[in-house]
Amino acid sequence: MGDLDKFKGKGGLPTAGQKPDWLKKPPKAVSSSADQIVRGATARFAIALDATGSMSGLIDMAKKAITEILKRVIAGAGRPVEIMLVAYRDYDVPQEVVEASKLTGDANALIAWLNRIDAHGGGANDGEAVERALATIIDAASFDAIVMAGDEPANSAAFLREKKGKGAATAEDLARRLGQAKTPVHTFVVGDDPRTVSSFASIATLSGGKSGKLDGSNAMIDMAVMAMLAKLKGSEGVRTYMSHYHVTSHAADYGKLLLEGPRK
Repeated sequence: MGDLDKFKGKGGLPTAGQKPDWLKKPPKAVSSSADQIVRGATARFAIALDATGSMSGLIDMAKKAITEILKRVIAGAGRPVEIMLVAYRDYDVPQEVVEASKLTGDANALIAWLNRIDAHGGGANDGEAVERALATIIDAASFDAIVMAGDEPANSAAFLREKKGKGAATAEDLARRLGQAKTPVHTFVVGDDPRTVSSFASIATLSGGKSGKLDGSNAMIDMAVMAMLAKLKGSEGVRTYMSHYHVTSHAADYGKLLLEGPRK
């Protein structure tokens, strides 16, 4: 926490031995992009935001960006889009580890939900409850892709074992299951903490997503839209977006990663 200050402007895990439904099998895969486009099906995405103490600027970014994200994805994909927002913290605020909005295509409703989110908590451990954010998303619905932004790494396996026992799933465990379901997690790093860079890159790679650096609301718009279009329209969608918009430098780097496709 703390790197976002330059812009300034927690539900628990299962008890030891228990395996929740989302651990017993991977989440249900969505239909292929081509099939969905033919049917004009609504595309669904989840955006998870770190809402710990220093992340008020990230929440403000999302408020400024969400309307334009929806507008640009709908224009680029030519189909309806719905988004679920997830705010995650850590286990020092046990009643507010995760908060989630309804799945909706109404940008005003998403902004109103964000207006109720207060950035607080975070604890003294080395990570945040990224695993709870992913578990909440998996339980909610099937999504085409997930976007996640934050400045601290996911909680370690050692921390989760100590807190909840051997049955506790890590963010990496859930990322693998999302990858099996062809639901990539695209991760955006706030700041330069090398632990976060490594943790978020691992989550993205295991799920089939990409990881980039987030440095403002314009970058959030560009990166989120390209991540969504990469799922819905493939490389063509990303290239078209980059040719139509003057993307930020970090977003341009992220777009190049998307054009490389998933690692083999």
